[in-house]
Amino acid sequence: MFRERIIKRSQNLLGIKRADNVMFFANRLKKWIEQNGNIEQSILKGINTILMDIHKREIEEAKEQVKINFTGVKHPILRKYGEKIVSLHMEGLGARRIKKILELEHRAKISHTAIHNFLKQQKEENGKS
Repeated sequence: MFRERIIKRSQNLLGIKRADNVMFFANRLKKWIEQNGNIEQSILKGINTILMDIHKREIEEAKEQVKINFTGVKHPILRKYGEKIVSLHMEGLGARRIKKILELEHRAKISHTAIHNFLKQQKEENGKS
């Protein structure tokens, strides 16, 4: 009971979505402190590294859960690169940055407004289901 309360509180304080990630965090931090001598510095580095790992895990899990709905999407570039657009958006990029990435990596010309509208439509579709 006491341990579950501490885990739940830590989960809320650290902004971690799943309780098993809190235990993952605690075990990784323990190993990090054992490996490094300077406690304060090793704790700060460990927290940063572990939170980045957890963030990457949560992004990967969210990518698997997202279903892209192409109904009503007529733009061929949006149809071709829809999954990449959504995954880049989930990593925290905006429509303008996604537009630049598509131009650089795939030579795909599309307006940031079209990307923004596509992402808005996907958000509405995923919110309904």
